[in-house]
Amino acid sequence: GHIAFPIESESFQEQRAKLISEGVSVKGSRVSLKEFQWQPELMDILFALDN
Repeated sequence: GHIAFPIESESFQEQRAKLISEGVSVKGSRVSLKEFQWQPELMDILFALDN
């Protein structure tokens, strides 16, 4: 995946900083979804996300 904002934009810099502060590695504008994509627990899929 990648950050959707243009690299030169303030929004890009803000999103990149937020991701990094949460421990997500950002290379250029790319994020490894294999490593960082949200993986909900089965119980969340069955019950919490249904609401």
